[in-house]
Amino acid sequence: MKSLYLLRHAKSSWRDLSLGDHDRPLNKRGKKASGFMGKYIARNLTKPDLILCSTARRTRDTLTLLQEYLSPNIPVQYDENLYMASPPLLLQALHNLDGSIGTVMMISHNPGLEMLAAGLIGEGEPNTVRTLKMKYPTAALAVFTADISAWTELQGGTARLDSFIRPKDLGSP
Repeated sequence: MKSLYLLRHAKSSWRDLSLGDHDRPLNKRGKKASGFMGKYIARNLTKPDLILCSTARRTRDTLTLLQEYLSPNIPVQYDENLYMASPPLLLQALHNLDGSIGTVMMISHNPGLEMLAAGLIGEGEPNTVRTLKMKYPTAALAVFTADISAWTELQGGTARLDSFIRPKDLGSP
């Protein structure tokens, strides 16, 4: 059994128009939402064995704020291929994981992350599935389990959507 957490980065700032998309930081709302999500993960989920994170500043900033609540000993792999990646590229990053990793968190971007999440769903509570497929807002977290022994077995329709948590569900704006 494997567990997968797909986290979209928190809300980024467009204040400094001289910055390229890759270099945009979080805005105030994004920082607050990251804290809410970090607390939720620490209190309610198994800590990941590994975190895969895009190299974009907004994903790294999201991770930094999450780490205030998670163990600082969780290994992190920054991967430039996760920046604005398509679902097949995101899935390939998961397929490349060692089979000993039981729980992984991926922090990445839409639309690829949302499309990957929707495509993985084989089972799940209908309202939760519908909510995910309607909109995958910034800092939202999809929690999956898959009855597989190796990450290479993860394919479309092979995972169960256990929960979909949005910052607004936790009281964050």
